[in-house]
Amino acid sequence: QAKHFAMYGAAGKDGYTPFGGGISTKTLFEVYLRPWRDFVMAGGRGVMASHNMVDWLPVHANSPLLSGVLRQRFGFANGWIGSDNTNVEGLHNYFLGFASNLSDAAIMS
Repeated sequence: QAKHFAMYGAAGKDGYTPFGGGISTKTLFEVYLRPWRDFVMAGGRGVMASHNMVDWLPVHANSPLLSGVLRQRFGFANGWIGSDNTNVEGLHNYFLGFASNLSDAAIMS
């Protein structure tokens, strides 16, 4: 398993910035996704989603990033994506209402 997809430690003064928008999609593709594409092409089978946001979407619920980029564009259709710590619950508790309840948080991830 490789972690933390896609750019944990890249945004903000503290390298974390969970509440902010994080980095732009342009920077994400040009700088941070290349090693992940290589990981998938080399046969990687599991990734752990990062704690942060990309374009104001928490990575754990970022369907354009997890499904559109990782699974479809990079060919990670049969790989698994894991959660770090309590990030699924955090879609409701930590990201201040991003999910209306824990069931919605699970569906989003």
